[in-house]
Amino acid sequence: GHSALVNDAMYSADGKTLVSASADRDLILWDMVSGQEIQRFRGHTDAVQTVAISPDQTRLLSGGSDSSVRVWQVLLSLEELESWIRDNRYMGELDCGERELYAIAPLCPTPTPVIIPGQSA
Repeated sequence: GHSALVNDAMYSADGKTLVSASADRDLILWDMVSGQEIQRFRGHTDAVQTVAISPDQTRLLSGGSDSSVRVWQVLLSLEELESWIRDNRYMGELDCGERELYAIAPLCPTPTPVIIPGQSA
């Protein structure tokens, strides 16, 4: 559980989970049937003062004494995590050198050497 005062808590729409916000700078998502911690959210640099759960229960919104408001993704299964990564990852374009280094297709074409008559190669 938390190691400091709980400042706010909110039940999910279906009543199966509860999220708590604490002066220990953490949010905890709880299973209300078992009483067990499902997921812990860390990132605030000071006490978390308030928390809300989205109606679809996939996101939390928190406000802290560190003057930040944060949105948290609630991931309850490996499939949800994999789906979120696929939908939200960003990979910049690779240049030819990087493609060759990591053997990522399509590889850049190898330039054809230009031979000029009268010059040695």
